[in-house]
Amino acid sequence: MAAWHRDWRTDLGLRGAGVILCAVAYLAIAQLLALCLSSRGGEILAHGSVVYGPATFALAAVGFLGTSAGSVLVLCGTHIFDEIVISARWRVSRMPHDRAGELRNSDQVYENLV
Repeated sequence: MAAWHRDWRTDLGLRGAGVILCAVAYLAIAQLLALCLSSRGGEILAHGSVVYGPATFALAAVGFLGTSAGSVLVLCGTHIFDEIVISARWRVSRMPHDRAGELRNSDQVYENLV
């Protein structure tokens, strides 16, 4: 199987997608700022005096998620596919097979703990 994720074209594509996500996030945040300033009349009011609708929260979510994902793609590129080694200490340890069949009932588990 070819390592498609190690190609320079994939790297440029991922970084380009990150730039596009950052641009979309910038537009969403700019629209959010314009929406909030126009609803307040340019004045800063006390917290809770303006009721925000679902569009406001959607623009904020698009701005946050686009900036987060876009910056990761721009900075990492194809390195997001790098494999890492996990220490044996942090790996999931399973029950031995000889004891796995013994503790099926929750009452038995409770009795064994007490």
